[in-house]
Amino acid sequence: MGHIEFDMDARSNDSSKAPSETETACCKVERTATAFDIEDVGTELVDRRRHQDSYRAIAEHLNVRVIEAELDRADVTSGRSVHAALVGEDVAEAVYRVLRTDSGSDIRRAELRARLSEAGIDVDRLESAFVSHVTIRSHLQNCVSVDPDRSPPSFEQTVNTTQWAQTRASNVVQSALDRAVKTGQLQTGDLEAELFVRVTCGDCGDTFYLTELLESRSCSCSEA
Repeated sequence: MGHIEFDMDARSNDSSKAPSETETACCKVERTATAFDIEDVGTELVDRRRHQDSYRAIAEHLNVRVIEAELDRADVTSGRSVHAALVGEDVAEAVYRVLRTDSGSDIRRAELRARLSEAGIDVDRLESAFVSHVTIRSHLQNCVSVDPDRSPPSFEQTVNTTQWAQTRASNVVQSALDRAVKTGQLQTGDLEAELFVRVTCGDCGDTFYLTELLESRSCSCSEA
């Protein structure tokens, strides 16, 4: 069985990301993705369903991405009071848990809503953008006609999924480094984290960076 490693390079960062272009949306899933500049959502949701993810799990995943996008837009960093109301590294998931699925007190939920508002986030707009599992089912069945038993995911979907996962991991590391710099735990300037996924075949021992493997699509096992 093969294994996967991560390489990370951190260096000074003076670049910024340009916002994505919006497209005409035909249902709430696409309207939400457009409103919050969430890219590749259609392919990602189809891929998750074809991998047998439940509609509810897919809905929660999209809702967390909505929160991530809004936190990024509002530039909510470790220096903001939002983090003081949360536990754990993944702030977006923690926000969703408190707003939607946490069995904790109403006081904690009200406190978080207040802190999000102070950070410049329209919480009512955010929550109204959340999709339900029924909406996800309707989107997948009626808009894109996904049948999870019809065929395996395409290679393009595999590429998109791995690239999304690598980007997500890089963002988590970046957030942790940013907090360490701002709190003085790291004595550096602004850092930019870049992760490289390294994959090794457990049979032949060939090692690739992820991009190399996706380009070659084979290892020495194919020559045996």
